[in-house]
This record gives sequence, structure tokens and C-alpha cells, in this order.
Amino acid sequence: MNIGSVRVFYIPKYRTMNMIFSLPRWLDNWLEQNTMRELGKDYIRKESFNLLDGSRQTFYVHKLKSELARYDLYGNLRINEKMLAQSDISEVVILHEVGHKKQGIMLTLATIICLILLVFYAAFPALAIILFSIIFFIGNALFPQYQFIFMIKILIFSIALSLSLNAIIMQFFEGYADIYSIKFAGKEKYVKTRQFVAAELMKMPTLDRVLHGLSHPNYRHVLFVYDLLVRKG
Repeated sequence: MNIGSVRVFYIPKYRTMNMIFSLPRWLDNWLEQNTMRELGKDYIRKESFNLLDGSRQTFYVHKLKSELARYDLYGNLRINEKMLAQSDISEVVILHEVGHKKQGIMLTLATIICLILLVFYAAFPALAIILFSIIFFIGNALFPQYQFIFMIKILIFSIALSLSLNAIIMQFFEGYADIYSIKFAGKEKYVKTRQFVAAELMKMPTLDRVLHGLSHPNYRHVLFVYDLLVRKG
């Protein structure tokens, strides 16, 4: 909702790492510079949102085609300008990202772990080729075909395990942020927002859509879990 020129959303009080201790000014500036560097020429402005609990959150508004909203590795909140066009949708999106900020350092560590796993297994095929060559020459007299097939199985299993772990970790955090937004914005606004996001994703490259699908739970599953939590109190 808008009050004058200030956007106000119903967001509860929450704790973040910045509320527990203040970052040194040089570190805070360094984190901001990294966010600005990532956004580059797509950065538009900073916009602060006064919340009804008395707190104030600052978002980096941008026009990146590949990003709708994000709580980045540097602890900064980012949002695409198009997401602010409709108050109902922007309210849910902001709640979702604040939910990520509430997760704080745990989300950052989980994201880093996922990136390390992805980088490792992206390089694994190259390592596998080297191993295959060694096995072929050393084990030429000892069923080289069996050795080759065995290594292929290990490679496929490792990649599948890595993707599964990444999906489970990221869906947990995304699901938590979704439930956080539903709790305060309501299920109707949440569903409307997810449908809007789904339509926006269709305009993005296929890889972005696939990665989003792997890291975000189906909204019906989120609603099911939310209802279970509500019933259990």
C-alpha cells in the first residue's frame, strides 16, 4: 500500500545479523559496491520501504531481465522495477525477500555450498576423462570395458546426487520464504504473485526457467505445508 510517496507494507519484526552487530563502514561499503558491480548499467536507484513495525528496508531497484527479486550474497535486497508496478505483487515479493534476509547467514552459507558443488561437478567430466585414460592404459589387461562402464556409472550418480542436494537445499529456503510471505500477505495474494512470476519466467531463457524450477517448490506444495503448519499451531 502507498501512504503519500512512501510505500508501506505489513511486515513483522525480525532479526538479522546486522541487527545483532553493526558492520564496519568499510565492509558495508565493500558489500554495497559488489552489489552495484553485479547490477552494472541495469541499476536504477535505491528505494527505501518504511514498514509498519517501524523498521526500514532498502532495496536496489534494477531492470535486469534475468532477475525478478533477490537477497544476494552480499546481504543486500534487490528487486526488478517491474515487480513494483502492482502493490499486491510487490508486497508478497518484498515479504519473500525479507524472509530470506531473516534466514541471514544460514542462507548465505547454503548458497555458497551449492555453488561449490555445482562448480565441482561441472569440472568433474574433465576429471573423468583423465581417469578414464589412466584406467584404460593401466587396466587394459583387466577388463577395460568394465572399468569404463563403472566410471560412467559413478559420474552419472555423482551428478544426479549433486543436483538433488542442490534442489533440496534451495527448495527448503525458498519454501520457508514463501511461507513467510503467505503468513503476512495471505494465500490469495501469494497465488496471484506466483502466477505473475510464472508468466514473467516464460519470457526468460530456458536455462533460467529450468534453474528456477529446480530451486523453487511448486506453490501448491507450499500451500499444503502452510495449511499443515497452521493446523498444528
